[in-house]
Amino acid sequence: MRIAQLTRMLPRPDYAGGVSGQVDLLARALVARGHEVTVFAINPPAEPAKYSYHAVTLPASSSGLGRRAAPYLFSVAAARLSFDGFDIVHSHGDDHFIRTRAPIVRTFHGSSWGEARHGVRFRQRAYHFTMGFPEMLSEWRAAATVANSASTSGYLRREAIVIPCAYDAARFHPGGSRSASPSILFVGDLHTRKRGRLLVDVFTEVVRPAVPGAELWVVGADDTGVLDCGDGIQFRERVSGPELADLYRRAWVFCLPSSYEGFGVPYAEAMACGTPVVATHNGGADEVLGAGRYGLIVDEGGLGAALMSLLTSADLRGAFGERALERARDYAIDRVAEQYEHVYASLS
Repeated sequence: MRIAQLTRMLPRPDYAGGVSGQVDLLARALVARGHEVTVFAINPPAEPAKYSYHAVTLPASSSGLGRRAAPYLFSVAAARLSFDGFDIVHSHGDDHFIRTRAPIVRTFHGSSWGEARHGVRFRQRAYHFTMGFPEMLSEWRAAATVANSASTSGYLRREAIVIPCAYDAARFHPGGSRSASPSILFVGDLHTRKRGRLLVDVFTEVVRPAVPGAELWVVGADDTGVLDCGDGIQFRERVSGPELADLYRRAWVFCLPSSYEGFGVPYAEAMACGTPVVATHNGGADEVLGAGRYGLIVDEGGLGAALMSLLTSADLRGAFGERALERARDYAIDRVAEQYEHVYASLS
C-alpha cells in the first residue's frame, strides 16, 4: 500500500518527542511491514530512514514572520501538495486545505480545545484556541478519524477509532542499573501544562528533606532558572532518544504531573523501561496508567507522599515496575502499526 503521512515536523537531533516522534516511528514501522511510505514535512528526519521524505516549503512571506507563523502557514503550503498515486493520506494535523481523492485518515494526538483549557500562559491558550476551528474542519472531511485515547475522542464531534500512541521497543526497554542515589525523572517544560515547576517545588519542600540525597533530573528547556532551584536538582537540555532511554532506565521513579495529556507518551516510555510512574489526574494518565493500577495517580497535594512511598520502598517500586512492563506491551509500535493497517484496509 502507498501511504502519505502529513506532519508539520519530523524529529530533530535533540528532540524526538511529540507528534513528530510518533509520525517517524509509525512510518518506519509501516515500511518494515512492507508498505511504501512518504512523509511530507518541513524538515527531513534526523536519523536515516527507509521511508521517503518530501519537503514542504512554507510561503516566502513566512521568512519575515518568524517561527510562530509556521503553524498557520503550513496548512497553506500543504494545500499545494500533490498526493496523486497514494492509496491513503494519513494526516497528523494541518490538513484542512489539502486536495486529494485518496481517503484521509486523520489522527488527533490530543485536542487544541483541551490544550487551550489547560494552558498556563495567555499566549498558549490563545494559540490553541485558534487552532481548534481548523481541527473541526479537519475532522469533518476525514474518511476515518483516529484519537490517541478515549479522553481525546471526547473532544471530537464524530465517533473516532481509538489507537494509542506508541514507543520504540528496540530503544525503550529494561536494562542496566538504577542510579546510586534515589532519583526522580521529569521530562517536559516547567511553566506549561506539564507542571514541572510544581514538581520542583514538591521535591525541594517535601521530598528532599525527607529523603536525603534524593535527586530530581529535569529534561527540558532551561528558560525558567531551574539550575538555581535547589540542591539535588540536575538539569539537562533536550537530549537524544538513546540518552533519554538511558535516563528512564536509571531513574528510580518517573513523574509527570501534567494537568492535561491527550495520551502521555513519556508515561509509556518509562513503563517500557520498567520504571514506576507517578502522575496527577489527567485524561491520558488515567487511561494509560489504568486508573492507578499500573502507576500512582494522585491529586496535587498527594504528590510528595506518593514520590516518597516509592523512593523508600524497593518492594513497592518492584511491584509497580512489573505492572508497568505488563501495560507497556499494549503500546509497542508493532501493535499500534497493525491497528492502523486495519483502518487503511477498511478504506481501500
